[in-house]
Amino acid sequence: MLQISRILLVLILPIIIIACSGIPGDGYNYAGADKSAGGLAGSYGGTLNVLMVQRLKLVMNITNDNGKWRATLDSPDQGAMNIPVNRVTVSNDTIRLDIKMLQAVFEGKISGNQIKGKFTQRGLGMDLTLGRLKAPYTIKRPQEPIKPYPYTDAEVFITNSVDGIVLAGTLTKPSGGGRYPAVVLITGSGAQDRDESLLGHKPFLVLADYLTRHGFAVLRMDDRGFGKSGGVFATATSADFTRDILAAVDFLKMRNDVLTAKIGLIGHSEGGEIAPMAANRSTNVAFIVLLAAPGITGSEINLLQNRAAFAGSFVDKRFLQDYLAMLKSIHTIIINEPDNDAARKKAIAEYEQYAANKDAAKLKKYNITSENMTRSIATFTTPWFRYFLEHDPALELEKLKCPVLVLNGSLDTQVDPKANLSAIRTALAKGQNADYEVIELPGLNHLFQKAKTGKAYEYGIIAETINRSALDVMGTWLKKKTEK
Repeated sequence: MLQISRILLVLILPIIIIACSGIPGDGYNYAGADKSAGGLAGSYGGTLNVLMVQRLKLVMNITNDNGKWRATLDSPDQGAMNIPVNRVTVSNDTIRLDIKMLQAVFEGKISGNQIKGKFTQRGLGMDLTLGRLKAPYTIKRPQEPIKPYPYTDAEVFITNSVDGIVLAGTLTKPSGGGRYPAVVLITGSGAQDRDESLLGHKPFLVLADYLTRHGFAVLRMDDRGFGKSGGVFATATSADFTRDILAAVDFLKMRNDVLTAKIGLIGHSEGGEIAPMAANRSTNVAFIVLLAAPGITGSEINLLQNRAAFAGSFVDKRFLQDYLAMLKSIHTIIINEPDNDAARKKAIAEYEQYAANKDAAKLKKYNITSENMTRSIATFTTPWFRYFLEHDPALELEKLKCPVLVLNGSLDTQVDPKANLSAIRTALAKGQNADYEVIELPGLNHLFQKAKTGKAYEYGIIAETINRSALDVMGTWLKKKTEK
């Protein structure tokens, strides 16, 4: 199965895949009815309907170079383009494409402007019909700024002296002299570049552009161990990333073009968990903005994500309750057992006990298999996930004394707005923070796009990167706090 980029705080366990098709009306610009147009060479588009995860557009670009067939695969909704196809085999009216990077194969029967066949990945086969496109598929992201910018942007390098690593980033600031209020952007979970690139979008590029045009210096960085930044990502936790952000604050404090009393943090998703931790460990953070931030433990978030994933799948309530109870027990085992080997054995035994009393056909239907659970349990025992499962953001939120703006979209299925906004509001009130706002923005998803369902499959399909309402709420609040 093609996985979406890991912008989500956690991966969802159950994956249901249904039959798929590529037909006119699904957003492609298909060629006309001429069945012989251009021979086989060309671009062909279709859609995989991956229930509860993603509705993925796939594009096969087929060429013939002096009698040798070649191809590349695009997954536009994932922002993955030009994936190499290792072998193209054409025989009479059939074609086979082997894609080693994805451990996938597509085999299809050629009929005029269509190729009808099966896309198989890691043993899981899905029907797929591809139709010839009039032109290669391109991703349109209308909010991305185009150079030359009406401000300065420069690559900078920040030293985290505590961990001995150097982080690479981009600093944008208004043109001309003077000193400006500044913000550090903090990415969500998973290895992220400075633009928080995912699914063909660059949210932090758009956000930095907006804020810089409104009078702020903006620093955004590649995560440690990713892009041009040093360090090791695989073993890092949110606590490690907090030290990277503290280094970024220190970097801004030393600059003569920054108002050092007006440095703030903006964190998205996991970044919204890191921002309070950094603010509580620095005397130089004047304000923070939390975007789709967690207010409850990672275990609770994971359970809510899985519950949301089943929405619309017609699963019966008892089945869902039993599944979530089993998953919660696995979380508890991992939290309480520090030894990874022992934790994995106990967790797998918990799953096996659960599965022994369930309909095997139903488990297979929902992809809750031994193989997938073993893979998920291995993920749960990584350093980052262990920290995430147990960490309670409310404990840090209670300590915050600086101004705080909290935003979440009403359609966020990754960080449930009701549960998390309520917990954040309660924690800030308990800590007697004198200056905070908590706002739920109607109709927006985890990325703050205007959405229909809020589910992950929409992220890449939606053209806008960040809805203007979210940008304006942030901009107005930041101006108010930094003009005082």
